[in-house]
Amino acid sequence: MIASEHSIPPISFWLMQFLLKLSKYTNQHIHKVETDYSWAMMQAVLLAFNKESMPAYLERTFAICQRQKTWADIKPTTVLHLCSAHIIKAVASAFQKKTADKGLKNFATYVFARLQNTVSINDALAIFKPFCTVFIARKFSQTVRESLAFLEGLIASEDAILQDTTEEVPEKLEVGDNSSATIFGSSPYSRLFRGIYDDVKAIVEDENPQHEENPYYCPEVITFLLDNYMGIYPLWSGLLLGDLKRYAYDKAELPLPEHHKKRDTNCHVEQWFCIVKTSILRKKTHLRPAHFIQAMYRSLKGRYKDYIMRNNLPDDILLRPHRPSSNVSFAEERWGRRASKKHKKGTGKSHFYRAPFEMPAPMIQRIAPSIGNVTDVLEGVAEKVLTPTPCEVSKPKRHPAIECIDLTNEKDISEGEVSVEVMEGYIRAILNKHDKCGQLYQLNHYITGLILHGKREEVARQGLKDTNFCRGSCVFHI
Repeated sequence: MIASEHSIPPISFWLMQFLLKLSKYTNQHIHKVETDYSWAMMQAVLLAFNKESMPAYLERTFAICQRQKTWADIKPTTVLHLCSAHIIKAVASAFQKKTADKGLKNFATYVFARLQNTVSINDALAIFKPFCTVFIARKFSQTVRESLAFLEGLIASEDAILQDTTEEVPEKLEVGDNSSATIFGSSPYSRLFRGIYDDVKAIVEDENPQHEENPYYCPEVITFLLDNYMGIYPLWSGLLLGDLKRYAYDKAELPLPEHHKKRDTNCHVEQWFCIVKTSILRKKTHLRPAHFIQAMYRSLKGRYKDYIMRNNLPDDILLRPHRPSSNVSFAEERWGRRASKKHKKGTGKSHFYRAPFEMPAPMIQRIAPSIGNVTDVLEGVAEKVLTPTPCEVSKPKRHPAIECIDLTNEKDISEGEVSVEVMEGYIRAILNKHDKCGQLYQLNHYITGLILHGKREEVARQGLKDTNFCRGSCVFHI
């Protein structure tokens, strides 16, 4: 995808186009999408695959993990997961800004890595509670010692799946900041982990102040996690990895397999970006879109051909059209072109729904006062038209005889002044009356000039390309 901005609309549009094209060839469902910590990418993925926003996704996943959904409700869900490598790097960099002690930063990063490996909310709560105890307690009390020993053993074991945990998820959470407009403020995971933080804070404040100072005291670490990561806990942990059937209440609760996936990365995408920058673009990243597309097209075309040859696939596999489907999701609206009728600017069915510029009235009443004695003149003009004579104007061969009449000339009209519009209308009426064979044509100065001196495109634009001035026809010029 090539876009001028990294925002939700272009990314979600491209993903929807991808899903539409993919559904024409296969019915397989995409179970998981791996991405980096980009809010535009994350929200675009949820909008394209799950048709929901980030707050709605967090609420639904929390209900799934609480075994409140059936398998039919869970099965069509596409899991959004953030790259573990990107997350752990961002967290370690943030911890380094919160404390100058490198050892304390590394210890907090190790604990967060164990949080990443958790596959249930109970395990996450069992780790987060001693984590808060160690880092927000000012005094090194017995509670802090026990929590520190638990975390050190957890780091040494390299395993975050706890068998004997006493922390249970409360059945009903307090409303808290559910009415907040932010994603973290409305997240049920934020209320859950913040509740643990408040409980631990109340406990450590009642500790004996005579204890020695806690060398692990750094409440900024916990505050940073609560504000930026704990609200989206299922996105960067192993909570939703693997088979989600274990969360369906209409299915038997099965134990986790021995080698259950705890984290995942988008390293394949990062490796492809490296190939694009180094091998395809030769480290020339500042390119115009046309040059970039040409380079990518040549490379991808060669890679497709190489893959086809290696796997003995048909040569025309990329050119085969997909089978047409009657599914309404593939429907595409097409506008038919009108070949014969010309669409005139300013006309349409909505014309009568607007206020007219001039109030309509019967034509007889409108033009009757200005007629005068023009009828006799027009009858004489009609007789002159019906007996055409060759025009003295030079013309190419096969051109019809043109009778040139100047209605403003006193020689042709001797009685009164007659407006050109009224005269043109009456002449057209008389021509229609006497034209039995469709060989009488009425042209004004502009169209006549186009025929004699204009270009072919201008003549066609006036709707005269199908007009055939055969022998014996007459052109009446006004």
